Amino acid sequence: YLQAIAIKPDYAEAHSDLGAALHELGELDEAVARYRQALAIRPDHAEVHHNLGNALRDQGLLADALNSQRRAVALKPGDDFLWAGLAATVERVSFSAADEDLCRDLLQLLARPTVRPYDVAPAILGALRHLPQFASVVAEWEAAEAAEANNPIAFADMDRRLSAIPLL
Repeated sequence: YLQAIAIKPDYAEAHSDLGAALHELGELDEAVARYRQALAIRPDHAEVHHNLGNALRDQGLLADALNSQRRAVALKPGDDFLWAGLAATVERVSFSAADEDLCRDLLQLLARPTVRPYDVAPAILGALRHLPQFASVVAEWEAAEAAEANNPIAFADMDRRLSAIPLL
């Protein structure tokens, strides 16, 4: 990759592929730098935004990872692999604030076949609680969840409950 970059410094794919190799080796700072270089050359490359988000998530930089993953799905909304990456990041985020655009993206996760609603529900509810129009829906859902805490089938109808939340 370094030879390709030396010959053609604006070769975004070489920077991205080098970033992926460095990521695999655990060289996260260097991987992030290469992904950012690739995006400086080709800012519309959804897969690089996805890979950057994964590396940032692995560094524990969840807000930055979330932004990168959201950019990836915005660029290629039909790519379930990218949505799965966003879901993996969302699972680890504890939202202290949310806006309607973020909540819209989070709710769209529920419709993706590669995403298990149970995995992302706590984060989605955490984000929705910051929007006044959803406070009562979230409170109702949490009350039902608490009432079923000792029931082994407690989350059997989670899809139904979450689908009751209208998209923004």
